[in-house]
Amino acid sequence: MKLIATKLFPFSRQPLSTLSKITIAALLSIAGSGGVIWVFSTIHNPGLLAFLLLLLLCAGLLTTSLRWMPLLGTLMGGATLFLFTRQPYVIVHLTRPKESIFFFVLILIALASAGIALGAGMNATMQNYLTRERHAPRWWWAMLSGIAGMVIGAILITVIA
Repeated sequence: MKLIATKLFPFSRQPLSTLSKITIAALLSIAGSGGVIWVFSTIHNPGLLAFLLLLLLCAGLLTTSLRWMPLLGTLMGGATLFLFTRQPYVIVHLTRPKESIFFFVLILIALASAGIALGAGMNATMQNYLTRERHAPRWWWAMLSGIAGMVIGAILITVIA
């Protein structure tokens, strides 16, 4: 029998919502693509490695299903967008994808996953505090497929060019 947080059991944990699971998957996707970039690039930045380990830690903490944990996923998604767009390495590979399609694809996946983590974490946090229903909104799946279509389209245009 699963205990759901009620007035009788205020500290019992609720099962993970769909948006929390999407946030975890997005954080793991960022960490995975960033780890591949770190391994195969010529520049081994210890700051990037520390940030990737922090992403993995946050994804692990998000599985505890505490009410405020999706906010941590939101902050990590926003931090990824902020930090990755400030790095010259990322900007060079996004503006010149023909030089290395491999790094272009990985950076594009990391940035798209960061945007998904930002949105899903924010919506999951609001769901945990404002509503009893913990289902993904109807428009969420259309937005995810739109982001996937844009990423695949960008990759195909780069490969064709």
